[in-house]
Amino acid sequence: AIGTTREVAFSDALCPLPTVPNATGLCEACPIGSQPLSLGIPRGGRQMTDDEAAVQGWNPLCILCPPGWYSSDGTECKETEPGYYQHVEGQDRQLPCASGTANPLRGMTMCLACNPGQYATGAAELCSLCAKGTYTIDSGSAHCTACPGVRTTDSMGSTRIGQCLCPPRTYAPPESADAWACATCSAEAACEGLGASPEALPGFYLHEVGNHSLSIFQCNGDAKRCPGGGVGA
Repeated sequence: AIGTTREVAFSDALCPLPTVPNATGLCEACPIGSQPLSLGIPRGGRQMTDDEAAVQGWNPLCILCPPGWYSSDGTECKETEPGYYQHVEGQDRQLPCASGTANPLRGMTMCLACNPGQYATGAAELCSLCAKGTYTIDSGSAHCTACPGVRTTDSMGSTRIGQCLCPPRTYAPPESADAWACATCSAEAACEGLGASPEALPGFYLHEVGNHSLSIFQCNGDAKRCPGGGVGA
């Protein structure tokens, strides 16, 4: 009639939570991957139309969990946890981030690949820097590669093999057949390593560096003539 209105409201008094009334008037549980409408609609979710629900055989009073959410028992949609994601609606579980990816936030629909110099194992919240002595050149790495031989890096997060250097008390012999070889420093020389050239200690002089060894000599007479230093000093 003109001037009259009708208010339609859903009340959980009709059915105890977490159940909802169905078309026959009985109470039923919502399917996994959903929650009762009386709990609200999760961020990014929506209520199906009656036609959509009929086609899918779904109770329209049940809300599909949107991407980034899941429900293992149909009672409540939960946001995915850090280290996990869900990219499809109506799912019963969260998926762990694959190795080489990470996710620090809740409710995510994807995980992000680690940058070069970083790695991650499964279900990681954050990517980790490669430890000293290791590196990785690729994005999305599950592990870092060890430097060859005794070589190491001077910091964490290295991204290329060229950052692998001879450690302290060793040096890189320039004429070695092994491009990654490191030779032990003589007691009469200082080898800081990590790319630094060897230097003779005061009282000695460095004649040449080659063939895996230092040619180092002690000064005769006035030691002041040999203040130490690099080749020829």
